[in-house]
Amino acid sequence: MTIAIIIPTRNRSDLLFELLDSLSKSQLKPDVISICSSGNDIQEILNNDRFGLNIIHKHTLFSGQVLQRKIALENLEKEYDLYFFLDDDFIVSPKLIDEICNFFNSSKIHVAGLGMQIIFKGQKYQNGNGTVTKFGKPLPFYKLKSPTEVFWLPGVSVWRNYVLHEFSFPPMTNEYAAMEDVIFSYAVGQKYKLVYNPSIKIFENPKIERKFNINQYLYLLQHRLYFILINNFSVKLFIFELIYELFKDFIFISRVNKFKKLKLDLFFLIYILLKYKDIKRQNFEPEILIKKHLLNSIHDVLEIDFISLIVQNLKK
Repeated sequence: MTIAIIIPTRNRSDLLFELLDSLSKSQLKPDVISICSSGNDIQEILNNDRFGLNIIHKHTLFSGQVLQRKIALENLEKEYDLYFFLDDDFIVSPKLIDEICNFFNSSKIHVAGLGMQIIFKGQKYQNGNGTVTKFGKPLPFYKLKSPTEVFWLPGVSVWRNYVLHEFSFPPMTNEYAAMEDVIFSYAVGQKYKLVYNPSIKIFENPKIERKFNINQYLYLLQHRLYFILINNFSVKLFIFELIYELFKDFIFISRVNKFKKLKLDLFFLIYILLKYKDIKRQNFEPEILIKKHLLNSIHDVLEIDFISLIVQNLKK
């Protein structure tokens, strides 16, 4: 069984080096690693003979995880049985590639996509069973203790080749690709079997510092609404979830960035309410949510006069 690894990367050459170094220690080497980089030049790293891996690389002036993954796939010269989508901020164990191939070879059911247990540094795991709620919220997998069929898969995942022929990535051009994994995998899971296997593990690079990013958070809200609309989940229930988030924001207002998050949640709630009639009448184009930032500057949210915003939109 052949396997190609697909890696988009931007301005994280130190992390990419450590990922490739861990892949070089694999008991079973991947057939090819296709990397698409943006930002800083990484050629010096790739010229390092120490890896002993078949690496192909293309640099692009355009950034974005979805776009760069597509470029990395297009840069392959032939087809492979499996495609392993990998990010540059992970470390793999020597047996990971072997475990992946063995799973697909030995599975008693035909599996189109595989997800594995992601070990995050300092992560407080929440219960979940890999389903999606009626208001379009993907639940995590941490409740699952054995291989289980699920509704969606995270970005670090493995796919059979026919999936990439049949399904397209979301036409996302926003800077941050929040929810792109859910949007893509949920569509595949409507037709084929997706399995999460917690016995197969991959590790976040311990150098990564996860911090709340207000810019990424707005993209997450936008892309979540897009996912809800294209799959006919409940917008009303999503509105109630935002109200609940506002309540939590208010309770924990003293925490760092909570004030900004509160105003963003309020901004997005108002945005949905103002667009609600158009959404119900199907006069709203969902793709604007994954192709355009709703604010000219994320810092503008702190200057928003919400009362004026509502009045202006009601006059339209």
